[in-house]
Amino acid sequence: FAIGISNILTLLDPEVLVLAGGLTNSGEFILKELPKHLATRVQYPGYSLPPIEISNLGDRAGVIGAVELAQQQVTN
Repeated sequence: FAIGISNILTLLDPEVLVLAGGLTNSGEFILKELPKHLATRVQYPGYSLPPIEISNLGDRAGVIGAVELAQQQVTN
């Protein structure tokens, strides 16, 4: 997981990393452990890890996004 996220951080350099979906059910564990693993994988001069947050939508993010997309398709 940390390898995939580190690739995203390296490519996009976001201001904040927002996690959503089922993995948010282990929120405190993820928020504690992920930065440790990312710090060893994303290293270049002047870089600091962005804040990591859990989405307010939690594990419902995918379902809510799918409903929104379906509604957009119906109205277009």
